[in-house]
Amino acid sequence: MRAMVQPLLKVLEWLPGIGQSLRVVNLMHAIRRLEEERNWAEARALRSAALKQAAVGRSAPLWRSEGEDLLHNRHDPAAALAAFQRAEKALDLSPALYGVSAPDRIYAGAAQAALALGKIEAACAYLRKFSEVTAHLSRQGMDPAALAWHHEVLAKLKRQLPDAS
Repeated sequence: MRAMVQPLLKVLEWLPGIGQSLRVVNLMHAIRRLEEERNWAEARALRSAALKQAAVGRSAPLWRSEGEDLLHNRHDPAAALAAFQRAEKALDLSPALYGVSAPDRIYAGAAQAALALGKIEAACAYLRKFSEVTAHLSRQGMDPAALAWHHEVLAKLKRQLPDAS
C-alpha cells in the first residue's frame, strides 16, 4: 500500500495551493525518518534546503523541527528560541499545516529555550501558550496517555518557573 501512496503524494505536490503544503509534509516525514536513524547530518541538510525553498507560510513545521534539533541535539538555546519564534510566526499563515506544525511542541520548546537563556518572562509566556494548547487537546478528548509528555513537560517547567503557576 505504501509503495502505491508515495508516488501519488509526490504527484500531488504539483497541485496549486495544497501541493506546497503536501511537499512540506513529505519533507517532514523524510526528516523524521533520518532522525530516527540518527542520521543527523542528512536530516539537517534536508531541513536546511527545505527552509530555503519553503514559503514563509508553509515553514512552521520546518522551523519547529529546526528548533528542536538546536535545543535538544546541538544545545544552542539562543538559536533554538529564534527558530521556535519563526515557527510561531508562520503558524497562522497556513491552517492546512497547523497539526503537522505541532504548536504544542513549538511553545514547549520555546519555553525551554527561553528558560535556558534566563528569559523568565518569555518562558512564562510560552508556558502559558503550551498550557492552553494542552488543555485544548485534553478537552478535545485526546487519550490521556498521549498527553503524558505534555503533562511531564508542564510540570518540569512549572517547577523551574515558580511564578508561572
